[in-house]
Amino acid sequence: MSKGLIWNALLASGQIPKLKNQFLGTAINENSDKFNLRIDGAYALKDDWLAGMGFLWGVSISEGDDEDPNTGDISNIRYHGTTYSLRPFIKNLLPLSANRRFNLMVQTEPGFGIDQSIE
Repeated sequence: MSKGLIWNALLASGQIPKLKNQFLGTAINENSDKFNLRIDGAYALKDDWLAGMGFLWGVSISEGDDEDPNTGDISNIRYHGTTYSLRPFIKNLLPLSANRRFNLMVQTEPGFGIDQSIE
């Protein structure tokens, strides 16, 4: 990546695990879904060094039966969460081939976010 180039990316990820008997044995049944969408944009400060900003939006939903360890009561729990996060970053590209077509990317970033949830 040469100095002065602009780089951008759109990344999506999801997770749909079906969990049973988690959380130290108190969850009897749990179904959980998670989806994240991230948009990154960067500017090449010099060869193989980029600085930029990323925005992450995510949704997580879970539902399950939970047993109170003290009383043994079973209750149904529903959870819905939304995440918004700004992530400034620095990327360093380490070429793996002579023609610089393949690179190892090292990224450093702090994340500043807001989580909202309803239980």
